[in-house]
Amino acid sequence: MSSRTQLDVLAEEVLPSALGDLASRHDSARELVQYLEDRYMQRKHLGEDPTEVEEESHSIMIETLGEVANDIERITCALDRMLSLESDAITTLTQRINLASSRIRLNEERYSRNKLEKVRITRPTQIGQIPEASSLIDCGADQDSLNVTGLATHERLSIAKRLNGLRHLVYPELQQS
Repeated sequence: MSSRTQLDVLAEEVLPSALGDLASRHDSARELVQYLEDRYMQRKHLGEDPTEVEEESHSIMIETLGEVANDIERITCALDRMLSLESDAITTLTQRINLASSRIRLNEERYSRNKLEKVRITRPTQIGQIPEASSLIDCGADQDSLNVTGLATHERLSIAKRLNGLRHLVYPELQQS
């Protein structure tokens, strides 16, 4: 069973069931306490010895509290498992993000190297002299699209467009489909 499926089962079935059991046990315990208290007061009011009711109350409450403790243990185990699965998912996502970041840095470095190889400016004859456009190596752009440094201008993209273009780096399985 995948961790996503396990998380879904825990969140949609196990935890709600266990919390429902605990809530109903709480209501039952409250009613039981009220019943035992009424019996105790009734015996005491009639002048009878209430020790029998006290002993019965103790044993019933010990049993009820044991059941409550079991319910709480089930809930904590389910929450622990759920948090463990979430932690694993975060670790996996962090690794994917780090891999994508590394791929992006590598691609940026490759792009920069290629751009530097394509755009070489001959050394000016005098300091401060701007080279002629004919001395620029053709990088696939006409002279009008070159900026002062000799590089082609680029349109600024929003972060959403940039990230959308990088999905295949984070989720390589999406690239095949």
